[in-house]
Amino acid sequence: MIVSSFGHPDQITIFSTSRDVNLIISPFICYLVQIFFAVRLFRFSRSWLLAIICCVLGGVSFVGTLVDASQALNRQNMSGNMNAQYWLTILSLVSGAVCDVIITGSLVFYLRKQRAMVKISR
Repeated sequence: MIVSSFGHPDQITIFSTSRDVNLIISPFICYLVQIFFAVRLFRFSRSWLLAIICCVLGGVSFVGTLVDASQALNRQNMSGNMNAQYWLTILSLVSGAVCDVIITGSLVFYLRKQRAMVKISR
């Protein structure tokens, strides 16, 4: 299909039902995982600030991904401007990555701190 439609992007269809469902479910799963680890981060650090920052960054990523997904679902083929919301895609990817880095770095810090305290108490 792609080879026979080379040079004619309007003839290439890119969506199936399973891909449509994946576009909608993936942001929900990603946001739920980020919230789960933000709660764990709060339990280790007792810092509302870190947890709220992670939830806000995850929320920005979630909303941006859903907007991108809704625009992708409205597309019928590959023709047209594929980068119409380029800034939104970059914003959602960067906010999700920053959220993941904050969660990972903070959890490593607090887990090592807790481990050191356990070794001292022995």
